[in-house]
This record gives sequence, C-alpha cells and structure tokens, in this order.
Amino acid sequence: MSTRAAVALLITALILGGRACQAQALDTLAARVGGRRIHMVAAGGGSPTIVLEAGCGSTSRTWRALQQDLAASHRVVAYDRAGLGASEASPRPLTSRVFAEELREALRSAGLSPPFLLIGHSAGGLHARVFASMYPQEVVGLVLVDPTPDGFEERARREMPSVFAHFDSLERADAVGASAGERREDAGWAESLNEARRSDGGYSGPVILLSASRPELFGLGPIWTDQHRRWAAAEPTREYVLFPEAGHNLHQERREAVLAAVRRVLTAP
Repeated sequence: MSTRAAVALLITALILGGRACQAQALDTLAARVGGRRIHMVAAGGGSPTIVLEAGCGSTSRTWRALQQDLAASHRVVAYDRAGLGASEASPRPLTSRVFAEELREALRSAGLSPPFLLIGHSAGGLHARVFASMYPQEVVGLVLVDPTPDGFEERARREMPSVFAHFDSLERADAVGASAGERREDAGWAESLNEARRSDGGYSGPVILLSASRPELFGLGPIWTDQHRRWAAAEPTREYVLFPEAGHNLHQERREAVLAAVRRVLTAP
C-alpha cells in the first residue's frame, strides 16, 4: 500500500470515528406509572432536560433523528404514551390532562428532575401545553411543532364545508387500521382540545410555535396557519414562525428550525 493510500485510509477512519463519537447512545429508562411500564429513552446530558411529546398515535421513534441532534448539548427524553409502542395500556381515559399527569410520574420514576423544556408535535403540542399549565414551575419553555390549532375544525367546517368534509373522510379512513392505543387517544380527542383551551393562562413562560403551511390539507392550510398565528398573538411571550410550503412533520423535515427554536427559548428574557 502506498503512503498516500495509507494516509487516506487513516483520515477516513478518523472521520468515521468522529461521527461515531458524535452519535449519542440511547438509554432505556426504568419508567413506571401506577405499576405499568412506560417505554422511555434518553440520550445526552445537560440541563434543562428536553422532553419530546409525539403526535397522536406516534411513538418515541418519530423523534430519533432530532433526539440525536439535541443530545449533543442536553439530556433529551422521548417516550411512548400509554398503550402505544412498548408502553403498557392505561385504564384511565386518555386525554391531555391524563397524559400530563402520567408523563410527570414517569419522569419522576425514571429519576429525571425539572427544569424541563417540552417539544410537542401535532397533538403532542396540546399535551405539552397542558403539562406546562399544570406544572408551570417545572417548565422553562415550550416549542410547539405544527401543533393542532385551537378552533381549526370548527372554522374549516364553517368556511369550507365541502373541502373539510373530504379531508375529514380521509382522516376517518386512515383510522380504520389504527391500533387500540390510537383509537383510545382518538376517543379522548374532543376533551383534549377542551383541556388545552382551558389550560391557557396557567403557563406564562416562553413559547415558540412553528407553523407549516401544509399543502396536503386540500386548501385548508391558510386556516390552519391563521389559527396558529391568532393563538400566538394572544400572549407577548409566544412567538409564531411560518414555514411556507412545509409539510406537517417539521420535526423531521426541518430539524435545524427546531434546534434554532430551542436555542431561542433558552435565551429568552
């Protein structure tokens, strides 16, 4: 082997080794709620602990890439809600308030202490809002990643009834093959929306709402983003950021935007 080839191999090995070192190991935590196992994984270190709340029916796996990014500077926790993924089912009605209570108990059982920064995607944004309202002294910030907007369904049904009916029929068709856990979350959906609305005012810390224009919503995207904008404008501590032409999964498609939002929340006055 020539000297040049040997040097090239050495450089390649160093680069690959550096990348391997950057990847954070995922630890499975011994989290339990009411004696039930809750699947919870953590990576990285540093305060505050970042807690990731997935959308309806989604598990901790939806966060895998972003969790690795965030773990370079923070302790980052993702989990499966009761009845999803590797977590055992709960006998309780599955609404945002129950999710908040069970998340707090799971964090405590796993030895994770506040302060927490919560990142919630889609329906997980509702659950994160309720958690922050119930335990404001434990939360230093919220990043809401294209969360379900207050009043979206009511306004879409009123202003664009035929379009909403088509969208709603597709949503119902998707639910046919849903797991038992997903169906139970869906059964508590209306109450989760009400709990999130009632929770406003309980938390006054910094919030950044990342909003996707969602071309896949058959023309309902402007209502989706406008409801986001209205909610964010209601309080001076809330920031609204719009991503034109972006889809719903901003936490996967625009990870840098989420990382930037975390940095801004942590440096908010």
